[in-house]
Amino acid sequence: MNVVSCDFYRIKPGVLPPQAKPRTLYTLPGRLPAYLDPAEWELLWHDAHPAPAIAAEVARRGYCVTAVAA
Repeated sequence: MNVVSCDFYRIKPGVLPPQAKPRTLYTLPGRLPAYLDPAEWELLWHDAHPAPAIAAEVARRGYCVTAVAA
């Protein structure tokens, strides 16, 4: 499967404890993983050209979670 585009989500402020690093999530378009609460995530944009490593992870697992560097 060749992923060409992804949806990019960010966890909403106030969901994680203050000391936790913010999380971002790349998914296949329109496919938020079932175990996540959609009310806790906000869609930021549709990324038509994700980085190759992210595209490979999304193709393999259907999503890619990253921690935002402080």
